[in-house]
Amino acid sequence: MSFYSNFRDANFKASLSELEKSEQLHNIEIVKYYQSGCRDVNELLNKLQSLDNSPLRQYNLAVLLFYKENYGAALSYLVSLRDNLESLSEYIGIKACILLTETYIAMDMRFEARSCIERLENHDAFVSYLKDSPKLRYFAPLLVGAWIEETPQEDVNAAEYWLVVNILKCRFHLMLSESEPAKKALAQADIAWSRITNQNYENELFKTLQTQQIAIKNYLIAEIAYTEGNMNATLQQLNQAQIEILPLLGEKQAHPSCIPSRERLSHPIYHYNNLGCVHLRLGKPRLSRFYFTKALETLKAHTPVDVSKPLCTVTYHSSQRRADLLYNSALALLNSFKPKHALECLQEISPLMQSKPLYWYRVAECYVMMHLKTLAAGRREMLSDVCLSQTGKKYFLPSKVNYAFKEDEEKEQESLLEQAAMCLRNALSLCKEDEMKVNFLLLLCYVCMNTQPQCSLSSAQLLLHMEVTDSQRFISSMYASEALLILGKPRQAIEYLSHIPKDIKLKCHSTLSTAGAVFTEEVSSKFVQSINLSSAHLHAGNLPNAQQALNSALNYYNLTFQPAAQPSQPVPAPILNLAIYISLKMGNHAQAESFLRSRHIYAGMAYPKPSDTNSCR
Repeated sequence: MSFYSNFRDANFKASLSELEKSEQLHNIEIVKYYQSGCRDVNELLNKLQSLDNSPLRQYNLAVLLFYKENYGAALSYLVSLRDNLESLSEYIGIKACILLTETYIAMDMRFEARSCIERLENHDAFVSYLKDSPKLRYFAPLLVGAWIEETPQEDVNAAEYWLVVNILKCRFHLMLSESEPAKKALAQADIAWSRITNQNYENELFKTLQTQQIAIKNYLIAEIAYTEGNMNATLQQLNQAQIEILPLLGEKQAHPSCIPSRERLSHPIYHYNNLGCVHLRLGKPRLSRFYFTKALETLKAHTPVDVSKPLCTVTYHSSQRRADLLYNSALALLNSFKPKHALECLQEISPLMQSKPLYWYRVAECYVMMHLKTLAAGRREMLSDVCLSQTGKKYFLPSKVNYAFKEDEEKEQESLLEQAAMCLRNALSLCKEDEMKVNFLLLLCYVCMNTQPQCSLSSAQLLLHMEVTDSQRFISSMYASEALLILGKPRQAIEYLSHIPKDIKLKCHSTLSTAGAVFTEEVSSKFVQSINLSSAHLHAGNLPNAQQALNSALNYYNLTFQPAAQPSQPVPAPILNLAIYISLKMGNHAQAESFLRSRHIYAGMAYPKPSDTNSCR
């Protein structure tokens, strides 16, 4: 028997003895790696890198690095192979371009992924190399493993080739959230699969190929439904994948690309992860965290690798989706208002994710939510201390020292916002899509408002010159006006606030919630605009206009006159504060005291000066 046949049958000792005669160092290291039970992939990487350069060595290094999720290093080898296709065998060239496309998709490099798929579709050398029937007994497979005999020419099945290309096209369109082109590509993949027969593949390999095809098809259909927002169809398709695959697996949980779990499931990592994603989108973050945790439990490092079929079994590292699972867990934790735990998950995967702009945006969200939670706690303490005692008509407020934030707490809050700003700048420097940039800039406006108002203003002005939605334009105008007020330019702030014609329904963030991050009922954008406009006029010293804007806000909030016998409506804190402040600026302390005691405020009410009040009596 040849070394290859011995290796395929997991007879590593005999395979090594054959290889040592021919001094095939590259193959010797790979056989030793499998003989060791695939214990240390880094040792194999180091040994392969020390050998003479060859296309096969470069490709195998890229495979190992890809499965370790070290995509940048894998990319350097694959790009080198792509640039020298003329010097490669067609089979290695095809495999390299397929893996290169996978790497581009993993790194979210969309333009490059599209270019690589087009090369696979149109490259003359690849297309002319494809065969409908093999010269020898079996085809060299593309989708799984590499069970090829030691022959100078390997034939590639044209049907399998187009199956793989159309699967990549489907995944690419899903990455762009394009469900219709994805459906068309998947339909073409089904047509290609119907032309593949088991006569041209070794039996065990074809069985593996079949389970892969079923899993890929069902998971892609599920992802299409997920992209279209049909969560029920997504769940049904995930269950259908298990129903179709399990009869093929037999007694064992046989699929080689998955570490065995305690339950009899095919692809448990992906199954639990997908369930977690669906329930997260359904607004059930606690349940989604449960599924992500179940998926992570299948990734225990001590789980042994089945090396009885080395060219069919993929090593532990191929199932090592820890980074993706931790990222999804972080999203679930953010939705559960647990920013510290979410940040820990994101920091663990930083080396693998730091080239992605969305990663930095999520880290910034963690810092902002942590800031809001500390802010909420501080404000609750302040509000609980107000109006503690009353003697006659005098209200004794506690000393400012009692409810002001401590100096170290202020520094901590500033530090959180500074960290968030740094992360958002990283995200903006990496981002190439305007839609994502809009979200990054909006959060940057908020983050920089107190510490760097000029930065907040410039970001808001940049947003106002971009193609944004009505709500995003409104929020940008609010941020710009607030930054101008902080910079001592109330008249310019009024200009921004005076030109917002369209009424939009908004959900406002509450920092006084016990959760630290909840949304109130919908409010009108005109209400928010009027509140901010009243505040801007107060800064400009224009009290009549401030009163007029406050009355507009009261009308939008439907605060009308109520008889004294009836209970008054709850008054939002911004309205109460503005009404009290206007009364104090007018010198009418009695009216301010009345607002503080009764909270009786309604649209159209007057804010007379003290002399006017006396004359009425």
